[in-house]
Amino acid sequence: MKYLLTVLFTALLCTCYSHNLENLTDYSFKNDKFAVIQFSADWCGWCQKEYPVMEKIQNDSNFSDVNFYVLDVDECPDIKNDYDVRSLPTLIFFKSGEEFSRNIGYMDESELSGVITAMINGENASSFSANKGCGGSGCSPILIIFGVVIIIGAIVMLWRAL
Repeated sequence: MKYLLTVLFTALLCTCYSHNLENLTDYSFKNDKFAVIQFSADWCGWCQKEYPVMEKIQNDSNFSDVNFYVLDVDECPDIKNDYDVRSLPTLIFFKSGEEFSRNIGYMDESELSGVITAMINGENASSFSANKGCGGSGCSPILIIFGVVIIIGAIVMLWRAL
């Protein structure tokens, strides 16, 4: 019984958000007029949080000319290295195959749509940096320690209950 609870709890912690964004494995986006690529990984919590925001904007008719992609950095390390991605999530915005803007960290809907609108309209996007990803300033060590303590406490309580 203890083993079953441990397996179920671990599976619950490792469950990733299933997204409807196109998985990118090559440089095909270079042919797109506008593209947004989220450099991501299954183990990145901020990346999981970004998927639904990107999906919502992808379905917005104002952004029908923009292609949205997810690139798993564990599966495509060469592309990650070519774009010098060191923190996750990193969103890179491309206009006609050239990098227009880059953001390290989670972006909410208004931030993301603001950068995309600026890209489409040819405006400057430098004021839209959130930098809240893992490796950026958003992974507060205190919050991480607090989360780990809560998870360990829950595991210990479940274990003792058996």
